[in-house]
Amino acid sequence: MIKLKELDEQKKLIILLSLFAVSLIAMMLFGKIEQPQSYHNFADNRTFFGIPNFFNTVSNLLFFFVGMTGSWFVYKNVRMEARYSWLTLFAGVTLVSFGSGYYHLNPNDSTLVWDRLPINIGFMGLFSAVLTEFINPKLEKYTLIPAVILGVLSVLYWHYMGDLRFYIWLQAVTLLAITAVLFMYEGRFTLRRYLLYVLGSYTLSKFTEFSDRTIYSATNNLLSGHTLKHTLAALAVFYIYLMLKRRKPQEG
Repeated sequence: MIKLKELDEQKKLIILLSLFAVSLIAMMLFGKIEQPQSYHNFADNRTFFGIPNFFNTVSNLLFFFVGMTGSWFVYKNVRMEARYSWLTLFAGVTLVSFGSGYYHLNPNDSTLVWDRLPINIGFMGLFSAVLTEFINPKLEKYTLIPAVILGVLSVLYWHYMGDLRFYIWLQAVTLLAITAVLFMYEGRFTLRRYLLYVLGSYTLSKFTEFSDRTIYSATNNLLSGHTLKHTLAALAVFYIYLMLKRRKPQEG
């Protein structure tokens, strides 16, 4: 059985590029994917203290706290590798707290834009950081800005063209590429397993998002799947913070 980490660098690069190309072609074969308006109809729409959709709105504070904590940690560590990429991730997560909070006060396509923009900015920061730390320490200056621009464009394309394909593809292929990198490259720091925790928590958050009403009913209308999604997504980012804080350079 061929071990992915034993492949030469050229073959690893071909695998990554093929992943992007094949997935993009597959996505383009689909017809236009419009935003279902039922998405905005969340299970838990209770109002408390004058705040509509209280728990979905207030749970965004988790993103603010973990985003600010991570941003401050990275800001203080001026010699951190992929520093600007990690800072972009945590800054994006901090902005998610405002964008998603604004969206949940009045869920519709127009407000959803301000939720998705910072989400993709954070995603692209994570993607650039992983590429830089696992493949080449010089990659950040070539990947970060183009990746962030691509992330923003994917949201704007959906907003103005009414087509979610590019947005869905970019998030999916980013997660797949990060997973592939983890299995193909050793990395230069310990605690790489935390990135698997990140992927696991985020995957669970997507599952709870699509199980919004089922979870709300199962908890006797105490906790909705979407509120749980926010919690798990924030936990995923917290794992990144813990990894950065606790890790050490690999020996050798």
